[in-house]
Amino acid sequence: MKNGFTLVELSIVMIIIGLLIGGILKGQELIQNARVGALISQVKSYSAATLTFQDSYGSLPGDIVSATTLIPDCNAGNFCGGGNGDLVVGLRDPYAFNLNQAGVLTIPEVETTYFWKHIQLAGLIDGIKPNSDPTAPAWGETHPYNELTNGGFTVYTADRNRDVGRGVGVRLQQVVNGTSSSRVATPMMAQKIDTKMDDGRPDWGSVQADSEASGCDNGGNYQVQTNRPVCIMFFQLY
Repeated sequence: MKNGFTLVELSIVMIIIGLLIGGILKGQELIQNARVGALISQVKSYSAATLTFQDSYGSLPGDIVSATTLIPDCNAGNFCGGGNGDLVVGLRDPYAFNLNQAGVLTIPEVETTYFWKHIQLAGLIDGIKPNSDPTAPAWGETHPYNELTNGGFTVYTADRNRDVGRGVGVRLQQVVNGTSSSRVATPMMAQKIDTKMDDGRPDWGSVQADSEASGCDNGGNYQVQTNRPVCIMFFQLY
């Protein structure tokens, strides 16, 4: 006669399986929280770097005219040049998510790539390659990578009649030369980041999230029941 498992043994097995699943889920939560913290630190470092650069050089990174004279190793060998000095980094983006400027080499569009190169060569950040070629935009090369979303940051200057994009900001996105289709965060994730850094409201403050499609927010609240990455995130630097 074959011996089977008793109810007690089956209960113990189920408890062990439950503990293992719970431990895995908790571990995943801890990893995500650590990555959220790292993202927040990244954004704060870019804000500090922008303000420090302006104090040191009297211009915004990317936009500075005399970059090749003032910034160490900003030269043709490092694909580094200056901007037009109009106090705008790149072309103004009226909606903060529709204008793709990565990989564009004409001034002022190239200023959005020079922005990262200038603050890297000035010793204010790391995470990109100083000799990266703007014609081949890539995370970790011309633009900084972000582990939380497996994407990265692009810079823009917005001109809009509400809080979004006041001055210079960065946009968290999946594809380096993507625009509004490059959504990276679930509403729950976006809300967590926004609450830690700002007011937790998607359409106000220095941290915001948006999407041309429905599902990210309804204008005043994050739609946390949506579990897909439908949000583009924006962070005001300056």
